[in-house]
Amino acid sequence: DPNSINRTALQTAITDATTLVSSAVEGQGDGQYVVGSKQTLNSAIATAQGVYDDPSTSQETVDAATATLRTAITAFQNAKVSVSKTSLTAAIAIANTTYSAAVEGTNKGNYPTGSKAVLLSAITAAQSVANNASASQAQVDAAVTTLNKAVADFKALVITVDKTQLQYQITRANASLTKADGNTGDGSGQYPASAVATFTDAINYAQQVNQTSTDQTTVDGEVSVLIQAITDFEKSVNPTVVVVDLSQLVELMSEADSLLENTKNPGAHLLEYIDL
Repeated sequence: DPNSINRTALQTAITDATTLVSSAVEGQGDGQYVVGSKQTLNSAIATAQGVYDDPSTSQETVDAATATLRTAITAFQNAKVSVSKTSLTAAIAIANTTYSAAVEGTNKGNYPTGSKAVLLSAITAAQSVANNASASQAQVDAAVTTLNKAVADFKALVITVDKTQLQYQITRANASLTKADGNTGDGSGQYPASAVATFTDAINYAQQVNQTSTDQTTVDGEVSVLIQAITDFEKSVNPTVVVVDLSQLVELMSEADSLLENTKNPGAHLLEYIDL
């Protein structure tokens, strides 16, 4: 008797499955469902609906359809994607700590100018993946790998050479160079233009080594070169010419000659003149 068939459980299963599939989103993101899983569940719903609507169906067939649909629902739920971002969150935290503690500069323990911007860019990219609800586990894992490498590459840039002496000699050189300010030329006490140009080039190169070199031997060698450049520049100044005014001496000699010509005893008069 068709009226004696109990379809309640099957109807409930169909309602549950329909509600579940209608709210599901396929994709690779956390909480989404594997692509193609909705079609599989919809097919199971359609089959169950066909049994439900069949007036000649048996209780056995209804019960079997109910069980089959419940199995399909469970399979669909198991197809729900779970993406773990724990490792990515931890990697971002470490990267941010590294970024905040780093100081750009040329001293030992500093990082080259511009290197923090590169690290920040990597952090921003990783954070974008972390904020993306549709990011797949593969994308999250790739972001972790990329960020960890960026942090490792950044740490490898830390300046380990001591540039204290080079910086001191650069300061000395610049102070020495100021002596040529408004005092360049071929005159007495001036610095030749060629010497100024050579010394300026030496200072500029030393500053370049200070900014870019990561080799202690190169830095130490440049210290010696710059010290010699300072010495050479100081020695390049044109000699100072002392101008002596001999006009008074010439006058005295002329008076002495006059006295010698107008006296019989030139020696005595000369001594008297000198005593005066």
